[in-house]
Amino acid sequence: MSFFRSIAVRQAALTAAVVLAAVLAFAVAALITVARAMEADTLHTIDTDLAGLVDVAVQGGATGLKKRIDDRLDVVSKSDAQAHYLLLDAQGYYLTGNLRPPVAVDPARSAAARVVSDGEPLLVRATRLRGGLTLYVGRSLAPAARVNAALRIRLAWAGAAALLGALAFGLLTARRLAERVARINAVFRRFQGGDSDARVNARDGDEFGRLAGHVHAHLAQIAQLLAVQREISANIAHELRTPLAHLDTRLRHVLALAPDVGMQTELYAARDDIRSIVSLFDALLDIALGEALDPTQRGVVDLSEVAADLADLYAASAEERGLDFAARIAPNVTMRGERMQLTRLIANLLDNACKFVPAGERVRLVVAAGPVITVEDSGPGVPAADRELIFRRFGRAQSRAPGHGLGLALVRVIATRHGLATRVEDAGPGARFVVAPPQARLR
Repeated sequence: MSFFRSIAVRQAALTAAVVLAAVLAFAVAALITVARAMEADTLHTIDTDLAGLVDVAVQGGATGLKKRIDDRLDVVSKSDAQAHYLLLDAQGYYLTGNLRPPVAVDPARSAAARVVSDGEPLLVRATRLRGGLTLYVGRSLAPAARVNAALRIRLAWAGAAALLGALAFGLLTARRLAERVARINAVFRRFQGGDSDARVNARDGDEFGRLAGHVHAHLAQIAQLLAVQREISANIAHELRTPLAHLDTRLRHVLALAPDVGMQTELYAARDDIRSIVSLFDALLDIALGEALDPTQRGVVDLSEVAADLADLYAASAEERGLDFAARIAPNVTMRGERMQLTRLIANLLDNACKFVPAGERVRLVVAAGPVITVEDSGPGVPAADRELIFRRFGRAQSRAPGHGLGLALVRVIATRHGLATRVEDAGPGARFVVAPPQARLR
């Protein structure tokens, strides 16, 4: 459906409509021109025939004219020609002819008009002759109508062919443009999903090619800025982690010497704060490590084995917390990657689920071919408005417990570096976190 909402498709449809309008205008003009030309030709034939009969009347009078018309009518009956005649005397009485009087044409002005005789359309000219005779000469318009009908059919076929050709060409062009735009949008989605190496391949020199070149340059610049930012963050985290660890050690020594209970309470609180800051720095360093993962250093990882080991570990922990934990792991699910990073990915998903699920609720780990990693819980779920926010650094859903907001950010970084996409869905109740190839869909 989105294809038909494309600007390129609408432009193709508009082009086809313009072609159709042009063909219709040409067809109408051609039909009118041909009809007028055939009528003019018919009228010329009538006038030529009439002029000959007028000469006969001048030379042979009414008798000679009647005989000539009878002779022509005899030829008409034998050859099935389309000539029509009517000769009336001075009093308006019928003398001869194959037209039935009265005929609605004014002979006083030698007028010509269309009439219908016995259901047949005719073009008739009437004139007044010497002695008061009235002569009507006509020709059938049926042959012209048949030619006109045949021409309409041919023009209709030609118009349909032109319309289909224009529509097909327009849709092919629109599809090509839509595919080029889709490639640019796909790169933006990958970049937004955390793949800082996503780039647009700008090969053509047209407008889209220049646009792709600008996108490529800007994404490269943004990636460079993000790399600098990550490097600074990693350096800060690395440099501050050691002094904080030393400070925690000193506080531990002071605790051993502090006799006052109130002072010990404050020192314990200070140590908890330091541990929280150190864990934050550890998470930032993990993210920096995940982003720096070298694809050339990857090997084949048995994801089923990794998930099974983690399932055993978390099953015991979940039992202690009163959680209903279960795993469904397909055998021999493998992929190229870095084992420790993939272990951290699944562990962070399980930590996230266990953290927000109260006792008595369920947590499920599913690993299927694809690979598709799913962690589902029956906890409070994630509001639709927060489902992208929670994968960003320091992003936390308002309905979730407090934390640094880096666990799921690391999940997305690792997944992206392994060519996988992350999403969260409504599990009704609860949340379902899915890590899978971008084209994969849950059944």
